[in-house]
Amino acid sequence: MRILVYNDISLAADYRAGNVNALLSLLSWLATQGDVTVLHTHFKRPARELPPNVDVIWRPDYLNLIVRNLRSKLGRRLPFLRYKDSRFKRRHFSRLLRGGTWDAVVVEYLDNAFLLDAAPIPACTRRIVDLHDLMSARGDSFRSQGIVTNENLDIDLATELEAIARFDTAICLQASEAALINEAISRRPAVVTRRNPGVPIDGFTVPAAPSRDDAPLRIGFLGTTTEFNVDAARQLLGPRHESEGVEYRIAGSVCGVLTEAAALPNVRLLGRLNDLGEFYAGIDVAANLIRFGSGLKTKNVESLLFGVPVITTTVGAEGLEDFIGQGLYVADDEAAWANALRELRLGENPARHRRQLRERALAAFESEVVFAALRRELAGSPADPSSS
Repeated sequence: MRILVYNDISLAADYRAGNVNALLSLLSWLATQGDVTVLHTHFKRPARELPPNVDVIWRPDYLNLIVRNLRSKLGRRLPFLRYKDSRFKRRHFSRLLRGGTWDAVVVEYLDNAFLLDAAPIPACTRRIVDLHDLMSARGDSFRSQGIVTNENLDIDLATELEAIARFDTAICLQASEAALINEAISRRPAVVTRRNPGVPIDGFTVPAAPSRDDAPLRIGFLGTTTEFNVDAARQLLGPRHESEGVEYRIAGSVCGVLTEAAALPNVRLLGRLNDLGEFYAGIDVAANLIRFGSGLKTKNVESLLFGVPVITTTVGAEGLEDFIGQGLYVADDEAAWANALRELRLGENPARHRRQLRERALAAFESEVVFAALRRELAGSPADPSSS
């Protein structure tokens, strides 16, 4: 099988956001199905280690990046389905399409759907879009909290569904989004791949519980400087930081914008990490009090894979409903937060519970489970998009 992937997510070594982890997980699995060629147009040189049969062709589209930035500054940004369109991308994608026979074409993010018009795609080639999120829902979530974001979320649900219908298969990270798409499009193109974030967990050992009964409960948060991460960290360090008998360990680039937290006696700002295992071994619970956004929260998946229970919100629990009450606590208010802390403190044999949680998460996010539906799609024949 030969698979062509278009991608503009950064593959730089220092980029560690959830979307690149989801992409790397997909590429690693696709490499088990056949040879993969990736047309990569992000402006940073790719530096991630990939399977040997994944060939990355780097063609940075600097001009489109400059034009997009200028339009954004002038308040003349193009709509979601047009702002990334460029003759440069179309030309290079067309050359690859015409230069070989492809069993599948995978486009990362729906805002690159214009590539379907770059050159005729044979009917026998499956057209796949990796959505990551429903962007109309993401935009609604940001606006509901009055958040101004740099992301281009200028699309409504009807337009988004119309664009999705041009593909044979739409990869979703959570079941609720797939259900919405399949209800609207009669061909039912959406499949769920609840992605493993691909963190280095081999050799990790769940640590023993603290030997002292009066040891503080160590609460961890790891995040970048995106709007929802900064907001989640500040939610954590609001009234909740005064909880007795707890210590907060904050890591990642988000520490750079939390300077006010440095003066709090029970808060440690760790900055960027070199060893994820060391971070997760040093906390008792992860907290992700995210209030807006959409899609599966890969930092919550990451915590579960390390056997660390998670306190999150209804938004953060989306796509992980099967873990609620079994390692995942939902706390949308301070009363629920206090109840979760109480339950964690009173739990017996926390090390054993962490081992059991880790085993369950590893089984749930094993690639054979995660990509089962996509494997069936690749084995089938493409449908006629006009039938929807």
